[in-house]
Amino acid sequence: MAVLGIKIYGDSILREKAEEVEDTDIYVERFLDDLAETLDYHQGLGLAAPQVEVSRRIIVVNAGNGLRTMINPSILWKSGSDSGPEECLSLPGISLMINRAKEIVVQCLLKDGKQKELLIGGLEARAFQHEIDHLNEILIIDRIAKEELKSLQEQLRELELSKKGKHPRNK
Repeated sequence: MAVLGIKIYGDSILREKAEEVEDTDIYVERFLDDLAETLDYHQGLGLAAPQVEVSRRIIVVNAGNGLRTMINPSILWKSGSDSGPEECLSLPGISLMINRAKEIVVQCLLKDGKQKELLIGGLEARAFQHEIDHLNEILIIDRIAKEELKSLQEQLRELELSKKGKHPRNK
C-alpha cells in the first residue's frame, strides 16, 4: 500500500467528470487500498479517485462506521436537508457550511464486484455526497453563494499557485 499525493484546487483533474470502472480487478483492489491508506494518513472523512489524479468513479469514506469503499457510486434517492461544516483535502484551510440531504440511497459496486444499494444517513451521508460530487467535477466552493465565493478568492489563488508543487500535500 502507498500514500498518494493529493491534488489541490487548480489542478484540472478536479474539474473533470470521472470515468466508470469497467472491471473490479486486482489493480482496482490495490488502488482502493492505496486510497484508504491515503485517507487515513491525511485523517480525512472521505477521498475520491480524482483527488489523487485518477479519473475513475471510486471513493472511500470513513465517517464513523468504519471504512467503506464504493466503485461507480450513484445516488438514487435523497431525503431531508441539513446544513453543516465541510472541509476538503483538495481545498486545505477552507471550511464551509454546505447544505446536504440527511439520508441517501447509494447504488454502487463493492470491492468484491457485487452491486449493492445502501441506505446511508448522518455524517456518513454528508461524506458520501461530498465524494460523489468530486466524481462529478463538483467542489464545495460550487455549493456556496457567489458573495461567499468572492470572499475566498485570495485563498483560492494561493491554492492554485501551490499546485505547482509548493504545497506540502502536493508532494
